Amino acid sequence: MELGILETNAPMQIHGDNEGSIAMAKNPVFHKRAKHIAIRWHWVCNLVQDAVIDFESIHNLEQTADILTKALLGFKHKKHVKEMGLVSA
Repeated sequence: MELGILETNAPMQIHGDNEGSIAMAKNPVFHKRAKHIAIRWHWVCNLVQDAVIDFESIHNLEQTADILTKALLGFKHKKHVKEMGLVSA
């Protein structure tokens, strides 16, 4: 509540652009190419199965987190700053 987040019964949405990781989290079948993944992956898969979190694919252009990792054009920067709620009304 301190951060302005209300309790809900719906799973928390996590947006990502890595289709492989989203597919592996939603379908925790053993993959030979994924045997190196840490225990944290199994924990995330359990959270998905228990409907605590849900992954949703999002296009690269819509990644709000890009503002924290990349140099962006002015209009993209302003868009993401607004999405994060960092602009005063």
